[in-house]
Amino acid sequence: MHLAFESCPSSGLYVWDVADDRVVSCATTASLFGLCPDAAGRGLPIATFFDLIHPDDRIRMRQATLGGNEGVYRYQYRIKREANDEIAVRTVGWRFAAEDGACSRHVGTIAALDAAPIGTTIDIVDHCLAAYQKAQTSDKRFVQYLLGMVLMELGYDIAKGR
Repeated sequence: MHLAFESCPSSGLYVWDVADDRVVSCATTASLFGLCPDAAGRGLPIATFFDLIHPDDRIRMRQATLGGNEGVYRYQYRIKREANDEIAVRTVGWRFAAEDGACSRHVGTIAALDAAPIGTTIDIVDHCLAAYQKAQTSDKRFVQYLLGMVLMELGYDIAKGR
């Protein structure tokens, strides 16, 4: 699997297959972590990414990503690429669970917090995911359908850079 997301240089995509211990990411995600884009596009062990999370955030992030139920997740943490090279990021995505309830896969986006004002894209993604999650728990099937269609269309536009 190769992920391409060239329209937004400060935001990236990733897919983490927990059972296979493999994270496949786009070049932007690799760049945020200071990793080789080709290697990240082919897939790297999750430890490669966790080792670059700031030591003060690492345990919290490991517990948060492996725990929890299926559904939306939002995390904010720091990446420490070198001694004096630290970047704050925010990741938003969906955690999938296997039949036994264990975490099986994460699919998400990651954005550098210093690259864009927090009140823009990141908050919009949060609100859209929260609305979608709320609709999924309601008995309003038509609202679920419409919201899903709107989010797909917006996602398509964002990916195309419109």
